[in-house]
Amino acid sequence: MNMLNTLHRTPFHRTRFAGRPLVLVAALLLVASMSLVPGSASATAISTSPVNLFFNGTVPASDGGFYGLSQASVNAFFNAGGQTLSPSGFLFPGAVSVDTPDNLPVGIPGSQGGPNFITKPSRASNDWMITANDDLDDVWLLFRGHSPNDPKGANNFGPGGYLPQNVGMSINLAGPDIWRLVTVSDCCQFPDVHYLALFLGDLTDGTTIAQTINYRVRQALMLDSTTGNFIVPQYLIGFAAASVPEAGTAWLLGLGLFGLVARRARR
Repeated sequence: MNMLNTLHRTPFHRTRFAGRPLVLVAALLLVASMSLVPGSASATAISTSPVNLFFNGTVPASDGGFYGLSQASVNAFFNAGGQTLSPSGFLFPGAVSVDTPDNLPVGIPGSQGGPNFITKPSRASNDWMITANDDLDDVWLLFRGHSPNDPKGANNFGPGGYLPQNVGMSINLAGPDIWRLVTVSDCCQFPDVHYLALFLGDLTDGTTIAQTINYRVRQALMLDSTTGNFIVPQYLIGFAAASVPEAGTAWLLGLGLFGLVARRARR
């Protein structure tokens, strides 16, 4: 007797095995939808440990110098499970105002790293105050690099000033903040530039939100002699708009299929 026909005629087969295609489809839909949810798993499992990222992209000095993350930091971002973002557009200057502690005369608390600053960078944390100057949807804050206008940068301050390749930040992809990587390509002249992007969400005109930034510097932090606190480097920033994919229909359909399979199994 043909085994396939035997199974096909057996009620046990209909109960136990007939739902498997639906189970497979439901599982694939759920996994696919989870990959679109902010902070969900990507092709690489998301690391629960913070990752230090540093600037110093390879834009020629004639075009403004060091922009974007270094290639080593781009690799570290993806190795930690990071995902990319394709903005629908960049916001015009003035749409959002940011108050940072870069030039505060009192400085901010922190801790010196070293003696090997590569393995133990200096660190400091502070809240940036971000104010919307219009009603804005799906706003992302872009970290473009170490600002060439930083008065404590090596180009302006001289020896002992902050070097672009030593300036960066620490992020946690498994934390509540949503981080992505934005790649800007030039067809002909320059290599790709990679900007770190932080999701701020919808902003209402006149409202202010606080966002904690964790500075990392691979050299000694400059000390404010009056307060004993540290003066941190300045970042070059920008803003973009891009919606965050949500679970949506695939998630609901996946759950529905699982419910259908479970209902069939109980029959």
